[in-house]
Amino acid sequence: MLLLRLRVVCLLAWIFLPFAAAAEEAPPLRVLILLGSDYTLPASVVETEAILSTLTASTRRRMEFYTEALDANRMALSEYEADFVSLLKRKYQGRQMDVVIAVQAAALDFAERHRPELWPGTPVVFCAMPANWVRGRTFAAGITGVTATVDPVGTLDLAMRLQPDVRQVVILGGVGETDRAFLDGARQALRRFQGRLQATWLDHHTFEQMTEAVSRLPPDTIVLYTVISRDTAGRIYTPREALARIAHASKAPVYGMIDTYMGYGITGGKLQSLETDGRRAAELALRVLGGESAAAIPVLPPLPSECRVDGRELNRFGLPESRLPAGCSIEFSQPGLWAQYRREIIFVLLAIVLQGAAIAVLLVQRRLRRNAEFAARQQFSELAHAARLSTAGQLTAAIAHEINQPLSAILSNAEAAELMLAAESPPIDEVRHILADIRSDDLRAGEVIRQLRSLLSKHAPEMESLDLNTLAAGVLNLLAVEARRRGVAMDMEFGELPPVHGDRVQLQQALLNLILNAMDAMDDIPQSLRRVTVRTAANGKDGVEMAVSDTGHGISPARLPHIFESFTTSKQDGMGLGLSIARSIVEAHGGKIRAENNPGKGATFCFTLLANGNRKPPGKSAELVP
Repeated sequence: MLLLRLRVVCLLAWIFLPFAAAAEEAPPLRVLILLGSDYTLPASVVETEAILSTLTASTRRRMEFYTEALDANRMALSEYEADFVSLLKRKYQGRQMDVVIAVQAAALDFAERHRPELWPGTPVVFCAMPANWVRGRTFAAGITGVTATVDPVGTLDLAMRLQPDVRQVVILGGVGETDRAFLDGARQALRRFQGRLQATWLDHHTFEQMTEAVSRLPPDTIVLYTVISRDTAGRIYTPREALARIAHASKAPVYGMIDTYMGYGITGGKLQSLETDGRRAAELALRVLGGESAAAIPVLPPLPSECRVDGRELNRFGLPESRLPAGCSIEFSQPGLWAQYRREIIFVLLAIVLQGAAIAVLLVQRRLRRNAEFAARQQFSELAHAARLSTAGQLTAAIAHEINQPLSAILSNAEAAELMLAAESPPIDEVRHILADIRSDDLRAGEVIRQLRSLLSKHAPEMESLDLNTLAAGVLNLLAVEARRRGVAMDMEFGELPPVHGDRVQLQQALLNLILNAMDAMDDIPQSLRRVTVRTAANGKDGVEMAVSDTGHGISPARLPHIFESFTTSKQDGMGLGLSIARSIVEAHGGKIRAENNPGKGATFCFTLLANGNRKPPGKSAELVP
């Protein structure tokens, strides 16, 4: 078993040892990134990061990266070029580069001049080179690269779309090597706009003079910013930081051509993507590192520039997005409330709509209910009036008697006065007494008619302060003849009461209904046992109580809970509305009514009302029946 294991180990070692040795022996790939500007320039940072990330992500082989910067934008390269070449020769002595990536024109020119002595036979891949700088140029063998788009024409076209009435363009630039190259491209581009735009060049001004000039520009001006790395006074600037100061001071929109300017004050432009440029250069370098001859790889043409605008600058200068060409991207846009809170707004609007619909439904239901209540009150009013007319019909004999009595007395007194006046010496004093009796009987008959008219007429409720004892006495007086006709004894037990607030006619009707109901309840018992007692008393400190008791058979337990419901009656010819009307009237006055059987025999109907001083404001239940 041990021998078998040793054989397996030896076999695996025999298989994998050559590969491990080969891996250890393979030298790393060496890549030199040569920058025409300084390391910290935003464009250099973006290009370098794109190159490094693309190379490291595309191969497993170990790579060594070296970076050098000529800083030709800020300084005169000719003054130290020879010393810099000597430094590179000593620095990289014994280290053969596999590829040199030249970033920007100064780096490419330097590589072409010194490749034979610094990196003999090493292929060179260039990037960050505008196509117009490369056009017509012949490169030595082993040099290839990618060209970029610096698009002043497209940028000016975009500016004129956003500002169609503009006729003035101001061009800003520095005096550095790259600065001058960008300005040359702008001059060529402006030839296409002759007769349409009048150009003002501020490239030979100091930075302070340029800043002061743009601060006085009218808004209907185009400001084209190229590159400012050094001004005529020799001051050094980072182009992006210089742009930020220019854009802050400018009273007119500023446009640019490099994507690192986005977010630092330009309104927009047809921009060169430095990240894409660096990535494409790294992909070419990978082809070279993979064994492909650089001489066989043609220079790649530029990709189209990208239309990009800053939404904040559009808002600042009031430039409408509708003027942008199709496909132009808006960055740093400040979204409106709808864009930020679309979902919340939809939910809120939906809730408002649903709430509004619910409120509308409730209002409709409320209106329908109020209409129904009004119709019910109208119908109840009609029923109450009909009940009063029916009551008046029942009391016809009593009413006729109450009117006949004073009328008969008036007639007798009138005949007596006539006889006295016919005598030779009429007794004037007796005649005066007779006339007084006639007047009294007339008032009595008139009062009966007034009460009857008040009871039978339809009128709106009239709330007033009432003495419940006086009201009860009037009702008992009206029913006195009817009580004698039925053989019912009427008892009154009145206590001292505070006044109540209510409608006289309605409270009279409620009491009238209770007393007539009590009389009806005793129709089948002997007349000697028929008795109705009307009692009034104070109910605590805040109310009054009125009770009507009879000596009939009482109320059956089954009917007692429903005694006040409409159309509930034990009489063959009854409508069952008298007690229901009484309850509605009492409750409309803020009171309560109840019925109960007496301990001995009969039943008692009792209602309570609030006194004037303790009367609460009427609620919906206090709407009186008209």
